[in-house]
Amino acid sequence: MDQVTPEFFTQAPACGKMLHFRNALARPFGLKTEFDAVPPLNHEILQVGDQVGIFKVFGRTDEEVLMGENDKHLDFRVSVRLEQEGSTQWAVVSTVVHFKNWFGRLYFTPVKPFHRLIVPAMMRSGLENKKT
Repeated sequence: MDQVTPEFFTQAPACGKMLHFRNALARPFGLKTEFDAVPPLNHEILQVGDQVGIFKVFGRTDEEVLMGENDKHLDFRVSVRLEQEGSTQWAVVSTVVHFKNWFGRLYFTPVKPFHRLIVPAMMRSGLENKKT
């Protein structure tokens, strides 16, 4: 869990470019953009309060890490859960968005289609980087 999760959320170059674009658009509206300068983790075990890419760790167990962010317009959570059946192991990624106001819904409308492409791409990129 602690090896795979950071790879998913810090190693996707296309996502990084999109995040810079998002930050440029969000800055004039007073939304959080300080994700650009998140330092790398200096320990191996993810802990509540750690920052993994743009995501803050809110909770964790041996099988799951719950991350996300709170902002003026919406809160979001990402769950990365490891499942195992026999010798086969896989990761299940789930996301939840809570809209705080109309601007949150407006903001997420153009994001949603990209979100459905970015999450699987981040997972693939993270797994490819983990193999090397």
